[in-house]
Amino acid sequence: MKNIYLKNLQLVLCFVGFFNLAWGQSDLFEVPLREQINTSTQIVEGKVISKRSMWDSEHHNIYTVNTIEIYKVFKGSPLSTLEIITEGGVVDMKAQITTSSLDLAIDDIGVFMLYDNNINFSSQNSNPSNKFRPYSAIQGFYKYNIYENKASNPFKFYNGISQVFYNEIKSLTQKNFVSVLPFDIDNQRLSENRIAGSMAITSFSPQSISGGTRSVLTIDGAGFGSATGNVSFRDANDGGSSLYNALPSQIISWTDTQIQVQVPSRAGTGTIRVSNSIGVNVTSTSALTIPYSEINVISSSNVAYPTQHINDNGSGGYTWAMYLTFAVNAAATQSFTRAFDSWRCETGVNWEIDSNFTTVNTIAADGTNVIRFDVGTELPNGVLGRNTSYFNGCSNGSDLEWYVSELDIVFDSSANWQYGPSNPNAAQIDFETVAVHELGHGHQLAHVINTNAIMHYAIGNGVNNRILAANDIAGGNDVQSRSTTNAVCGLGLMTNHSCSLGIDENELASSLLIYPNPAKNQINIKNNYQLLIQDIELVDVTGRSIQKQKYPDTLNIYTLDSSNLSSGLYMLNINVEGITLTKKVVIE
Repeated sequence: MKNIYLKNLQLVLCFVGFFNLAWGQSDLFEVPLREQINTSTQIVEGKVISKRSMWDSEHHNIYTVNTIEIYKVFKGSPLSTLEIITEGGVVDMKAQITTSSLDLAIDDIGVFMLYDNNINFSSQNSNPSNKFRPYSAIQGFYKYNIYENKASNPFKFYNGISQVFYNEIKSLTQKNFVSVLPFDIDNQRLSENRIAGSMAITSFSPQSISGGTRSVLTIDGAGFGSATGNVSFRDANDGGSSLYNALPSQIISWTDTQIQVQVPSRAGTGTIRVSNSIGVNVTSTSALTIPYSEINVISSSNVAYPTQHINDNGSGGYTWAMYLTFAVNAAATQSFTRAFDSWRCETGVNWEIDSNFTTVNTIAADGTNVIRFDVGTELPNGVLGRNTSYFNGCSNGSDLEWYVSELDIVFDSSANWQYGPSNPNAAQIDFETVAVHELGHGHQLAHVINTNAIMHYAIGNGVNNRILAANDIAGGNDVQSRSTTNAVCGLGLMTNHSCSLGIDENELASSLLIYPNPAKNQINIKNNYQLLIQDIELVDVTGRSIQKQKYPDTLNIYTLDSSNLSSGLYMLNINVEGITLTKKVVIE
């Protein structure tokens, strides 16, 4: 029986002017501010004033070029504007979302840790020397919450922007900043923190609501005004340290006493804030609960659209393929397959793994759903693993429809992984936890703020969270439901995966040893504790039975002939005293 491991997470509050988030993110590890400052070539404070998306010169990936108006320069050239290149975006009816990448919104203000851009574009619409990339991905932006006087990234937030955060940066750069445009954060904060007066949030309903599903939250109160303002939610990508605004298109109605708003994909559990058209703010006294959230494609017209799966492979779903260096790592493939089966068996998402290796070793819109380790410094520093979802869209009357056209997953080859089924020690990162989290993104789930959820933005070091919780399953089931009933763009529906594997690895793994793995001519199963094994069946990843042998006696070693098998991934279904144990084996 699978064990449910409870996470013991603590938020350590360090009352020395800033707070540390004592968590390691499910797809990130912390990059210290000192390293960010030492490695960055340009560090600026500024505001996002425009953004546009484009393909790279090889047409592999979509990137967004974010134009930044610069207020201060802490390191580098005294530029007035620069452009930051981030992964993902929308070009015509193609879209891409890459987890752990920096996703900026117009009017975001904060400090950017940057290094020189290495992405080539067919058309450089501005000076290439003005283009940079965020160092350490999403961690490279310390977003300002001016209302609460905080600067934060996913791991750390500073209470006091000018008094604490500026001084921390200056102590590491050993110099003062250069002012480019007048911007006094304290005056800005005072102008935004206007007294609410008669403005109030009296209630909201429902108290629990999903994000990114176009579900409508009703906020009742007074003093909202007749002109539309902003509704802000706690940002699930950083645990709620900063705020994320609903898109203007997500505000359904606005009156002086009531607002109706669709809850955005990045909204997390926590208080909500209403800002009226003249900048007066009010925050709810109670927290809104968001049990799960789903990925949205935000079109060029700034409208958020839910996504879904289709029958991509002609067999009701999608076929993934492992690159050779990943496939021959037996511990990694077994751990990944356990994560894979968690989503398939709990939500029915129809995924399968190709029995043959793929020669594709790039993350690109190339028609192959690849599973691989990174090459060199391909992943940004601080990133353990990332899922990239590619989408195609089409028009349906006045609306758009978006479906998953490809999925790619890459893991950090240099991380100190614990592949399981043993638990990680304090110095290890649990591979299956990261894999099940990234596959959740592949299933079109976004981050939440809930320490018991797989899709929670962070987990503790040396801790695993491999088992899907009820809300993870509910979110996956919601995506699967429309994927199996709502045909989009004239394409076939996904069908439900039928999970027939009984898995009890935690109790039986120590009793049976599979070797060699990878194998060539023969597979050996060593029976360490004289268990009664009724039969052993070898199947490929499509579920097709290759061979099956019955064993009437308890033997020390069981053997299967694999000399005539094609190279690829296979599953051993071992019937042990009425319990089926499933093991992965690679044939070279």
